[in-house]
Amino acid sequence: MRRRTTRVLAAILVSGITLAGCSTGDHDERSGDASARSDGASDGADAATAARAQVATVTGRLPAAGRDALAEAVGSVVDDWLDAAYLGDFPRSDYSAAFAAFTPGAAVKAQGDLALMTNAAISDRLDKADATSRSVSLDVLAVKQKPVGVTATVDLAFETEGALTGPQEVTGTLDLTPDGDGWKVFAFDITRTPAAPAAPASPTETPESGS
Repeated sequence: MRRRTTRVLAAILVSGITLAGCSTGDHDERSGDASARSDGASDGADAATAARAQVATVTGRLPAAGRDALAEAVGSVVDDWLDAAYLGDFPRSDYSAAFAAFTPGAAVKAQGDLALMTNAAISDRLDKADATSRSVSLDVLAVKQKPVGVTATVDLAFETEGALTGPQEVTGTLDLTPDGDGWKVFAFDITRTPAAPAAPASPTETPESGS
């Protein structure tokens, strides 16, 4: 648990959030009860394939109601990425929706590695991809009973149909920071098996130089 706590704190410091003068109470709380099905799951998904974001640990204090709201909000962000990146009908060529809840810097990095962060590299060999299981576990840093940072540990298993048929799995972590009324992914560490071949990055516009 201490390793998870250290990771969350380090991620928040990297994101540039100022915690000076705030006390977390140096208190870790473990929770297995605060969970919510996120809205990003497909309408036909059952309990086995719909992500249930679950608060695993809290550094600081966060009331039960706050944990429920956090699980729903962050779970929705994670689900939106998973659904737009890996699941549904294929082939497709536009993955911009997958990174709608990423910060500009994280989105650029993700667009530069579409083979890892989406199904872009295998899209032309797929007809569809359906989740067989997914889970989202949250490690939370709270200050003054409000969440200020989250590390989401993600595990998505899915089956592909088409010329390429078989199981795929995406695992890893997303680091999120508050953004207005929602949350943004500012860093990620993702692995997929089997590894997809490299996919070309999305083209970026080059500003015209002044005459």
